[in-house]
Amino acid sequence: HTMEARLPCDYDSFQDALNASRKGDDNILLLINRVKSAEQECPALWHTLKQGYEWRSRGISECIAQQTKEADVSTAAFAAHPHDLDYKLDSINAKKVLSNTKSESETEAIVRDRTLRVFQRKCGAVVPEARNYRP
Repeated sequence: HTMEARLPCDYDSFQDALNASRKGDDNILLLINRVKSAEQECPALWHTLKQGYEWRSRGISECIAQQTKEADVSTAAFAAHPHDLDYKLDSINAKKVLSNTKSESETEAIVRDRTLRVFQRKCGAVVPEARNYRP
């Protein structure tokens, strides 16, 4: 997935896109640990990290907003048809997807903090913006 593309909000594609992007973070961690010249290497690594953080953060927020609307619609449909099992299952599934997507915000914070600690240790003097970064 390119950083210009939006994060897909259907849950399976959402997970696949996040996992692929987070693997990029893992690869950058390896590169950070191999930095020989912070002045030459760190700015480009920071740019790539920051781009990934902002893409995932924006995408997770957009998907939470979209899935909140979908859960609200499903809940309202079930309320209007309380004896219809299909509406009940749709409502339950929509709430589950929303809950799982919200938990990705927490996972993202953990992944970001882990990578930032390593980056700050190796490159913080060269890229001061990384010290207190929050997307």
